[in-house]
Amino acid sequence: MSDAGDQKKCPVCGHMNPAGAVKCLACGSLLM
Repeated sequence: MSDAGDQKKCPVCGHMNPAGAVKCLACGSLLM
């Protein structure tokens, strides 16, 4: 269910992060 390539959506703030990101670039929350 990835519509924007292989990006990760932050569950806290909803910011779209690169696939390799470990923390959200916007709020710093850990990405699953």
